[in-house]
Amino acid sequence: MDGKYQMTMTRALRNRLSVTIVVLVCARTFAWVGVSRAETVVLNEQVVSLGRPQAYWSPLADSVQATPDSAHVLYTAWQGNQVSVIFDDRVGPAFAQVVRASVSPDSRHYAYFGRRGSLWWMVLDGKGVLALPPQGSAVFSPDSSRTAYWATQGEQPFLIVDGQAGPRFDEVAQDSLRFSPDSTRVVYAAKEHGQWFVVQNETIISSKFDKIVGPLVLSEDANRLAFVAGRSGRQMVVVDGKLGPTYQSIGLGPVFSPDSSRVAYWALKNDNKWVVVVDGQEDPAYEAQAFDSLVFSSDSQRLAAFVKRDRWWRLVVDGQAGPAYEAVGKGSLVFSPDSKHYAFGAKRGWKWHIVKDGREHPLFDRLLNHSIRFSPDSQRMAYGGRRGSDWFVLVDGYAHQAMGKVRSKSIRFSEDSSSLIYAGGTDSKQRVVIDGDPQRVSDAVTDPVFSPGGSHVAWMAKQGQRWSVVVDGIE
Repeated sequence: MDGKYQMTMTRALRNRLSVTIVVLVCARTFAWVGVSRAETVVLNEQVVSLGRPQAYWSPLADSVQATPDSAHVLYTAWQGNQVSVIFDDRVGPAFAQVVRASVSPDSRHYAYFGRRGSLWWMVLDGKGVLALPPQGSAVFSPDSSRTAYWATQGEQPFLIVDGQAGPRFDEVAQDSLRFSPDSTRVVYAAKEHGQWFVVQNETIISSKFDKIVGPLVLSEDANRLAFVAGRSGRQMVVVDGKLGPTYQSIGLGPVFSPDSSRVAYWALKNDNKWVVVVDGQEDPAYEAQAFDSLVFSSDSQRLAAFVKRDRWWRLVVDGQAGPAYEAVGKGSLVFSPDSKHYAFGAKRGWKWHIVKDGREHPLFDRLLNHSIRFSPDSQRMAYGGRRGSDWFVLVDGYAHQAMGKVRSKSIRFSEDSSSLIYAGGTDSKQRVVIDGDPQRVSDAVTDPVFSPGGSHVAWMAKQGQRWSVVVDGIE
């Protein structure tokens, strides 16, 4: 089984006239030999230059970006009074001005806009076509096959999708632009004659409102649309074109369930109390003075949220309120993959707990934000916290002391749920931990990853100025 690791190194050579950024992306390929960590691991390393600077072109440091798969690099560079975008070692058409490039989700395409005199061009994968003056960068669809961008002619903005100009409006909400998950539809909010509405594929599909608040929300199956709208000083949620009840304000949401069948949101009633509205119906079990979170379980059957009543916070799951706490960890609420378990962070007195299915786990002085992880089989749980000056990761109730602060994003279980890895440390000394076994200390380490099947663990480690691939502790 093979894996690829990439590293981007930037070196700035400065003088009074220019700044040259040297970008090198190294793809390191290694082979797994054997099926257990006790067997031999052979590293077959090949270094491939992907971003070799082009002669006489000076890259702009803040323009350097890697593709989502980390296999390519692109950046804006200038030469004399011309500027271009360079993808790996291929120089695109040069212009007097360019707009920051966009990369497709599949990492296979890139697009940017350039101006020569009064004319604008759209460059897609190195080939340019005339374009109207853009407003911002191009947007790719989820399947990477389509592009869209905002343009203006006169004072009227409009959307151009796949090279075709849509209708013009008095105003548009540029950040409302969304492709549907299946890439077949484009939706956005626009304003005409003082009224806001939603446009889908050039057709107005909603009623008209005084305003549209926040983003347009598309369900995972791409068949449903929800958004917050305002009329006469009141707000409502519109789902699939149907207007919901009006409230003083809409808080968190709307949120679709994973199976797209349900939608929920927080709303402020006339008595200044917040309530959860599910599929258009208020649920009094979630009534509160303040709130945080609104989470559906993976199977879409369960709903959980934090509510504050008097001065106490509680978790309400399936309409049932749990114990009272002084504070809860914002964003800490998670369901297990099988939807049978839930966990969150809560504070009582000066100490923090992790609460799983209503049962409190060991105390901490501080919780590591966004660190709660359930294993793929939903039978194990891990999280991070601090006691005094020491950081720990707890898994199945056992504490593993870490060197410095743990990086919460690095905590992960293997596919078979048998192993746990994470990384952490200080600014100058870091290490990876595998199933509680600390690995060699390095100046810096990347987040570790499992091989397919979870038999091995690999990461990048830095000693001095040298980076190397480490597999199961072997460089």
